[in-house]
Amino acid sequence: MSALQKKLEKELLKIENVEIRLYKKDSKLLCVYYKGKEFAHFHDNNELDIRLTHKIIKDYSLVHPTHSKSHPNRSKKTKTMLLSFKDSKQINELIHIVKLLVQEL
Repeated sequence: MSALQKKLEKELLKIENVEIRLYKKDSKLLCVYYKGKEFAHFHDNNELDIRLTHKIIKDYSLVHPTHSKSHPNRSKKTKTMLLSFKDSKQINELIHIVKLLVQEL
């Protein structure tokens, strides 16, 4: 796990009713839950695969990366976006998006 992922996890856990745990006990898939419902999971230490609303996707002009190894054939109409984080600024942007999302859940 990268230092950036650790930082993102720490910030996510500050949001009320958010928890992070493995999908299953014998799984390596680390998921993010809000009120017990999974809405995101990590890929490759620098990506968060997150289920958003169409409004958030539109407001922030989010698109699924074309170079994605995790979900290369994902539909362009999906509400699940793979968002990269490579620095503290991107982590702050992700936290902002997650806070908006949980207000709508």
